[in-house]
Amino acid sequence: MANSTGVIQNNGPNPAAMVTVILSNDDVSTTGIVELQVFVRLGGELTPIVLELFSIPPLITEIKTYSVLGAASFEVQYNVA
Repeated sequence: MANSTGVIQNNGPNPAAMVTVILSNDDVSTTGIVELQVFVRLGGELTPIVLELFSIPPLITEIKTYSVLGAASFEVQYNVA
């Protein structure tokens, strides 16, 4: 993947239950093709829980929400074509 949040620790006093990803296509004429992956660590290694490939039309914002409940850490990776 071309872009990543890096691993985000989720084991503090108030761990996240959900992660929200906001993707905005600010181009006025080109549709963006997005590959999105979300990984969680429940025990050992990071495990993929989401793999999506979708398009975002020009001047549109997509909001996606995923559960990371119980994960000690998580990571979001994306690539735009």
